[in-house]
Amino acid sequence: MNLIRQREDLKAACAAGAINSRQLGMALSAPVFQWWSGEHNGKNMTDDEHEFIKTNLVEEIPINSPITKKKGHALWPILTPYECFRISNMDWEVYEQWWIEKNRYTVLHCEIVPEFPKEKVWTVAEKQRQLLEAWGFCMWINGVEAEMPPASEMMAEDGTRQLTLKIGDKLFDITRQKLSQFSGDCVRRLAWFLFDIYGAGSTVVKVGAKPDQTKSVQWHQAREHYLVLRRQHVEKLRESKGSVTNEELIRAAHWRRAHLRRLSSGRFVNKRGLLVPVKKAWVGPEEWEGHDGKIYTVVGMEPPPLT
Repeated sequence: MNLIRQREDLKAACAAGAINSRQLGMALSAPVFQWWSGEHNGKNMTDDEHEFIKTNLVEEIPINSPITKKKGHALWPILTPYECFRISNMDWEVYEQWWIEKNRYTVLHCEIVPEFPKEKVWTVAEKQRQLLEAWGFCMWINGVEAEMPPASEMMAEDGTRQLTLKIGDKLFDITRQKLSQFSGDCVRRLAWFLFDIYGAGSTVVKVGAKPDQTKSVQWHQAREHYLVLRRQHVEKLRESKGSVTNEELIRAAHWRRAHLRRLSSGRFVNKRGLLVPVKKAWVGPEEWEGHDGKIYTVVGMEPPPLT
């Protein structure tokens, strides 16, 4: 789904009651990041990656479920690029619109999923700081809101239990475990996304149309976005219409190796043992015009400060 269609989809979600007008206004003016998430599918974090994420990006807060009586944890983002932003996946048809406040975060997830073939699914998940053991969760299929099962069934210990969703005159069966993954997976993908933009591996490039006084501010805003690029993406993009434009630029457009480093020197009195990213250094032009007429600008997503 391209960026213009996403904006129309957000308007449709508002009309259906999935999000409110305030959220829509924020989303339509929010930054959009195009991101290849597939690199992380099925990949386990290394110990260092997991430590860096937990220390700097996403907090794991212990919880006790009052229904299942099991201990677990809730994930809470502690560093994000903006309070409102959208992640548009480049390797599958899905986007996630985030609103992150001090004591609440909300995500609208849009995709076509195998459980509901040829049906567009919106899920809205919300987590409140004072109620970490529970999700606020709703689902819409083709713009029609689902009648959700009782909370006791949604939180049942048996993840294989089949739940029935009623949407209009249709009934859909899905396991409790699969349904709960809609929310949890969004936050786990967010953690990987934050790691990509703040950690050691990626560079963020802003893409915008050339200034054109005949076009409105809204027209330019709708087409402006960010690309989260690893080196292999730069190499792939050189063959595409929207690529960086010539061989010399491709050779130059890279970053000196960045990595996670554990501070071990005795001069780090209070920070010794802390895992930090060694800042990547971009080599090459910081702005250029692509064959597609768009303007590409390297922007800095600074790593978290030492704490």
